[in-house]
Amino acid sequence: MTSGWVPDGNVGDQIQGSIDDAVKKIVSSVKEPEPDEVDENKRCEECDEIIPISRQKLVKTNLCVRCQSELEKKSKESFSPYNRRGSMDSQLK
Repeated sequence: MTSGWVPDGNVGDQIQGSIDDAVKKIVSSVKEPEPDEVDENKRCEECDEIIPISRQKLVKTNLCVRCQSELEKKSKESFSPYNRRGSMDSQLK
């Protein structure tokens, strides 16, 4: 099967590249906090709401769930699902 500028074997490589990029983004955003970083009075940097201890133990964060959701929604708007790394179309001006 041919698909435009991409040689036959490279379509799978492009798909795998997109998957790898998404996994790296997720893994880099999840970091377990150190025990001394959990504070019952820790507050969100954006809205000053108290961050629950259960959330602090789950992920290392300075944002409450609502503010984190808003931040992720904004970052999704700028994310493109198309992997153009191997495409000659992306090199055309």
